[in-house]
Amino acid sequence: MSLFLLSVSVILPITAVPIAANEMHLSGDLNDDMIISEAELADLTLTYLSAKPGDSAHIKLDDLRESACIHKYYPRTVTDSVGRELTIYRPVERIVATGGTYGPETLCALGLQDKIVGVCEGVKKRGELNIIMADKRSVGISCFSWDMEKVIELKPDIVLAYSYPYPVYEKQLNASNILLVRMDFHKPENYSTEIQNIGEWLRVEDRACELIDFEKHHISLIEERVQDLPPGQKPHVYFESYDDFVTYGTGSSIDPIVACGGVNIFADLPAQAVTVDSESVLVRNPEVIIKQVWAGSITSGYDVDDNDEMKMLRDRIMNRPGWDRIDAVKNGRVYILSSDAKSTHASVYYSYIARWLHPDRFEDIDPIEIHREWFEEFLDIEYRGVYAYPLQ
Repeated sequence: MSLFLLSVSVILPITAVPIAANEMHLSGDLNDDMIISEAELADLTLTYLSAKPGDSAHIKLDDLRESACIHKYYPRTVTDSVGRELTIYRPVERIVATGGTYGPETLCALGLQDKIVGVCEGVKKRGELNIIMADKRSVGISCFSWDMEKVIELKPDIVLAYSYPYPVYEKQLNASNILLVRMDFHKPENYSTEIQNIGEWLRVEDRACELIDFEKHHISLIEERVQDLPPGQKPHVYFESYDDFVTYGTGSSIDPIVACGGVNIFADLPAQAVTVDSESVLVRNPEVIIKQVWAGSITSGYDVDDNDEMKMLRDRIMNRPGWDRIDAVKNGRVYILSSDAKSTHASVYYSYIARWLHPDRFEDIDPIEIHREWFEEFLDIEYRGVYAYPLQ
């Protein structure tokens, strides 16, 4: 950078000033290449300094600051979950977040809630998110069903969605010069990469590092304590998904069982969701049973203050015909876990499982305190709710 431009950056603090959504031309981009070059910024600065008040060619100070910001930080490119390289040429100021609850929660955790202008209706059913986004406009029923008229009306710079293909929606967005960004923040195996990418792209790198460090700290602690366990000290676990008798094989969403020092009793099955019968669970005789639920099926989550429904569900599972012969039932090691405990912070979810599988080894780990820390640190809200039963 020349001495002249260095002096300009001192005179003009470089801040991200909102740019009109969907306007492809950048103020100060004299050759329309979507980049503010050093020469173009110098020309703008000279014009600003030499113009007289009332001059029709007078440049506003905010416009000059905007151009200085774009010159220094843009363009910026990110690789999304499906491997596409996406480039932005100006600060992102308006975001429609249709990636279920995970996308909006991630943006809030990154401190970007003020940039969100639209979400799907399900976001407002999550108590901790409704506190922050009650006033955001609803743009669809779910992550697969958007009201495109509302989306386009909000004039977002980007739409942040899941990694699923949305060919019809993307065609409409492209026609309105709106960028579709497809990222998954709920998959632990991709979490660090996705958070780092979105953090760099939206210029919140420090906050992104804090989120990554939080997850790594708590999950690494678990991995370190179970990595040398002999097979005989790893409890055999039956993990049941939302529907009765639906489970998963190895390499699927129950990898937390393995990561937390357990053995999946159906590890020989395909990774996809598969329905098993009651007898097969009896034959494999798990030492621990974990039933996953979600707030739509069992009262749980942020706005709940009693565990009555979780307790009743646990009782029903333990009273299934013949299950009184299963070791997990005999020893009372049957647990109910809400998917809200996982969300975009797998460290909380893992902590519950690790504590249940190895209570002596993780006696000093309190999942509730980890969850409380996440809420207070990254969402700036108090902890409350029911996410698991029993806790020990």
